[in-house]
Amino acid sequence: MFSFSIGAADFLVAGGLTRLAVIFFLCTTLIASNGSGRIVTLKWSDNASNETGFYVERAAKAKSLQFSRIATAGANVTTYSQTEAAGTWVYRVQSFNGVGTSGYSNSATIRVR
Repeated sequence: MFSFSIGAADFLVAGGLTRLAVIFFLCTTLIASNGSGRIVTLKWSDNASNETGFYVERAAKAKSLQFSRIATAGANVTTYSQTEAAGTWVYRVQSFNGVGTSGYSNSATIRVR
């Protein structure tokens, strides 16, 4: 099963107005795991065929999540690793291209000790 978001843009071309819909497939099945030395590894499924890359965002686990972009991964990349400080972290991933961005993946939460 794939989830997607649709964006649309109007273009004035010879002969009239044309509407172009651009479909972005969401990254799915985001999982987070931790290894030795506080290394957190994220893995996700790349359901897009037209992405330029992926934005990786993180938030500290709290009542209100405030995500910040921590990395940009290239097209067709499906993993990201980083050494993290101790705490509980929530991650999400979003694909992008020259037209815009997809919706966000599921969130993955991990505790680093």
